Amino acid sequence: MKNFLKQQREVLSLVVYTLVIFVVVYFVIMPLFEKIKTTNDQVQEEILNQEISRKNIEELPKIQKQFESLNQGADLTLVLLDNANAVVLIEKLEKMAEQTNNTISITIEEVSVNDPKKKTPKLKAGEEVPIASELPSQNYLRLKIVLSGKYGSIVKFIGMIENFEYYADIMGIQISKNNEESQLQSISSGSGISNPFVLEMEKDNLMKKNSENILNASINVAFYLRNK
Repeated sequence: MKNFLKQQREVLSLVVYTLVIFVVVYFVIMPLFEKIKTTNDQVQEEILNQEISRKNIEELPKIQKQFESLNQGADLTLVLLDNANAVVLIEKLEKMAEQTNNTISITIEEVSVNDPKKKTPKLKAGEEVPIASELPSQNYLRLKIVLSGKYGSIVKFIGMIENFEYYADIMGIQISKNNEESQLQSISSGSGISNPFVLEMEKDNLMKKNSENILNASINVAFYLRNK
């Protein structure tokens, strides 16, 4: 009888130990890993944004010189956009998105035409100079391009923009994760759900979808226009 009770206690202890391990792994370690992964992704996105901004700022003087040299009698027909061809430009960008496996949405944000009579507004103390005022030409069409795709696909699209047939400057980029990440974090909390096995199945389904690492990127691009 004593041996039987001892065996039962050992079995019960093993079951309790296994349950404790499961609870710790499922409700502590796994959410912690997800939080670390999310933080790492945010850091990588911020590094990418800062690197692109730094690169654009460093290249502005070079682009300015190129633009000035082109304006000195060179043929600008092929490298500057005709404002009437905005639709053609959008079609080419949509084709580029298709080639790089991204979905795309394009919005015309601004059409700027240089006006010599227009005075530059004075900046207040500590106020940063707007990127648009530092562009080599004030004749430009500014587009907001929203991409959805994998990290490599978005980087490839940005590279194609930088080597586009028309002169253009990327004024800003914002990258964020898809909505599936927030759903995954919500499920990881486990609050209000009594069946952990159902929770695990739902999480596995989202993990499978999220394994593609789909990102959303908002890109502001200025395409320089021909002087009329």
